[in-house]
Amino acid sequence: MERFVFYRDKLKKRIIEKYGTYQNYAKYAGVSPSSLSKKLSGKRYFTHEDIIKAVILLELENVDEYFFKLRYRISDIYQ
Repeated sequence: MERFVFYRDKLKKRIIEKYGTYQNYAKYAGVSPSSLSKKLSGKRYFTHEDIIKAVILLELENVDEYFFKLRYRISDIYQ
């Protein structure tokens, strides 16, 4: 099974630019600050709904740069 880790630096920067804090953004996005923190740190994945909300709320143009820029992948091999 593979796990993918993505760059989130650009997304984090955009959230701060538009909303001042992650907590403010979480409120508008309808997620808990804890859940947002886990997604931004790579402990959880963003859902399709999360991504669509972000595109609208953050006025994103190139979604790939914010959500799909691969940092690395981890392969777990079970034998």
